Amino acid sequence: MTIQDVARNEGISERQAQRYCRAPGYKGHVLPATRKDRGFVIEESDYRAWRVECEFDFLPQQDAAPERTKDAEQFPKGTASPDAEPASPGEARPAYPPYPLPACPGGPITNVPHPTSGSMPHPQACADYFAEQARKMKAKLRGYDND
Repeated sequence: MTIQDVARNEGISERQAQRYCRAPGYKGHVLPATRKDRGFVIEESDYRAWRVECEFDFLPQQDAAPERTKDAEQFPKGTASPDAEPASPGEARPAYPPYPLPACPGGPITNVPHPTSGSMPHPQACADYFAEQARKMKAKLRGYDND
């Protein structure tokens, strides 16, 4: 891959893609690249690994189901933490990142949740998060906390 390919895939300028190849990279994650002539060459596997590190992509699903941890309590039903695997092999992850993450890190800055926002979460992630918080508040007000 070249810098132009990375810029096209990420929806950013070529100059920004070059910055990702140097320290500090994107939020401390440097895109591994080698110099060739006057440009950079990026291995496809390094690019995919970098996207996973930056939480743009999730790791592929594993066959074995991990035991449930406190991540299940922290993230609303229907979402998953970036490093957690689905509870069952048949359970699919949502098409949007969990609530605290921006919907599209390379997207435009907006002041409202939008599917392509670079600063706000995905609207469905917000709806799921608030529904889970409302469920917890109702249970607390009713005096019971069993799920």
